[in-house]
Amino acid sequence: MNTLLGCFSLGLARLSRRAGLLLVLLPLVVLTGGLLFPADRSDQPLEAGVCLPEHSPGAQALFRALSETDPAFVVFHEASEETIRSEVATGRWECGFILHEDFETRYPAQYPGKLATMVRSRGGTLSPLLGEAFSAALYHARAPYLAADYAAKNGLASDESLDALTEQVTAGPAHRMALTVQTVDGTAQSAPSLARSTARAFCRGLIAVALFLYALLLAADLSACMSEGWFTRTAALTGRLPLLCGLAAAQMGAAMASALIAFGLGAWFFGGADATGFAAIVLYALMLTGLALTLAQLPAAHGWLTALLPFVPAVCLVLCPILFDAGQFFPPAAPVSAMLPPTWLLHAMDGHSMIFLPAAAAFFTLAAAVLSRQKLPLN
Repeated sequence: MNTLLGCFSLGLARLSRRAGLLLVLLPLVVLTGGLLFPADRSDQPLEAGVCLPEHSPGAQALFRALSETDPAFVVFHEASEETIRSEVATGRWECGFILHEDFETRYPAQYPGKLATMVRSRGGTLSPLLGEAFSAALYHARAPYLAADYAAKNGLASDESLDALTEQVTAGPAHRMALTVQTVDGTAQSAPSLARSTARAFCRGLIAVALFLYALLLAADLSACMSEGWFTRTAALTGRLPLLCGLAAAQMGAAMASALIAFGLGAWFFGGADATGFAAIVLYALMLTGLALTLAQLPAAHGWLTALLPFVPAVCLVLCPILFDAGQFFPPAAPVSAMLPPTWLLHAMDGHSMIFLPAAAAFFTLAAAVLSRQKLPLN
């Protein structure tokens, strides 16, 4: 026990001399993101204006249909043309719709011509989505007239029945437009908060990738240490495996603490805090400690790990299911994604079984113990 504590203390001292302060970057990035992009502001619904002509029951019916849109995602305001242009120009509203002054006489016609003008800013990336919502409501208002015109031309009904049908459909309730969101694996989300969910997923992905990258850095550092004189002299007194475990535990323990703080900050700003997430991070850090111990003892590990490190973040961000699942769009990427350790943590945080993490930790620890009995490789 004294030997392990001494090796752990040596690891802490080495951490303070190395770039250990870089571990504060992970919670600092999450904290900065939470302060600059507060979720309550990001989750506000889109807003758009609608300018209605005077004395137009059809325009009022159109606006009622637009108002049936789920207010959690978009809110339509009745406003003048000047107000619409001003609000859109300042960025408070995503876009606006100005109905033609002859809208009442035009919209029932089969060929109505121009019915409305859309006002949007050049940076309005979601304006097409609201344009589709406006078009759907407009066609709902015009549908009975188009159906009646088609039936009249083809002799499908009498004039009296067509008039009754038009009045009945026009007076009926508008169909409520809603937004249904599913994850790429088909899981439905009720009352989704898109900005909050995206920020939470990014925070979790950042933690998973950062810990994996730090474990590879640790493995490369341990591999380089084993060729140095101080390691050989110390290992002769403590044993090779206890010394490696002490060095790895000290540094991965600090990385785990940094990840737990970052996860707590992400949960504070974007929600999703539960014991499962914290437990998954602890098990993930234990597994990565065993992985680092195993990789460090492979022949020439310092060289090829150093060469791989620049590519690891990009590969993980693309293939791991952080913001999207690459395997859903490119099936050959699915097995590669499944083999990457960040994917294991993300699945555990999403409610999948975490038994794989302690099993992998035990496997890598056993592999490190077996390798420690081999002759020290030449790095």
